Amino acid sequence: TGRMGQSIRRALESGDWPGLEYTVGTGHGDDPEILFSADLVIDFTTPQATRIHADLAAKHSKPVIIGTTGLDAANHDALRDAARSCPLLYS
Repeated sequence: TGRMGQSIRRALESGDWPGLEYTVGTGHGDDPEILFSADLVIDFTTPQATRIHADLAAKHSKPVIIGTTGLDAANHDALRDAARSCPLLYS
């Protein structure tokens, strides 16, 4: 629901991507596992949620694109670990 998430959603709703389906992420209290039934997860959340999402991407061998800011050294280590088991792009 942040600026980047809203921008991505507008682009997906524009109709410029025929055949592409998407789902808006989970809310607080939802099980993040449901995100990983998708072909790809794009994550612009919080550092805590990003770490969980990276672990789940590795568990499910699903590609994940991460644009979350404010990650500390432990989060970066977790992303490197996850990238051993799934395609992961962090920028």
